[in-house]
Amino acid sequence: MLRRNLSAKETLVLPPQYSGRLFKSSFLTVASVFTAAQYELWSCCGLTLLVFLTSINYWRHPVHGWRRNLDMLAVFCGMSYHLYTARFVPSGHHQLVYYALALQIFVCYFKARSSIDKDTASKWHMTMHLVGNIANCLLYMVI
Repeated sequence: MLRRNLSAKETLVLPPQYSGRLFKSSFLTVASVFTAAQYELWSCCGLTLLVFLTSINYWRHPVHGWRRNLDMLAVFCGMSYHLYTARFVPSGHHQLVYYALALQIFVCYFKARSSIDKDTASKWHMTMHLVGNIANCLLYMVI
């Protein structure tokens, strides 16, 4: 296998043993895409598909640059849209559950960002992927 010489700009954000688990956990998003399609929530489906594509594109080789920025922008837009959409859930109980899960997503994100240990950081980020997709699927079922 050919090895790349990485410039300072191409330094991996996470080593392969940790970024690999985030690449794999990004595929959890497929469940959200299919669930949104099943319930004919096409805007949610499209945004979630965009997040999936930008996520796997980034985590296959996680370096600072346009792929990372595009992934973060897609996640921001998708999350914003889903938080807005949750306002229209008919049941206050289901709405509360969704927002509690959304809060947990933010907690996982900040735990991942603040962790010095890359193994721990990647586990928090992977948990964020899991909780986010559970929240999406639950939201799609109650809208």
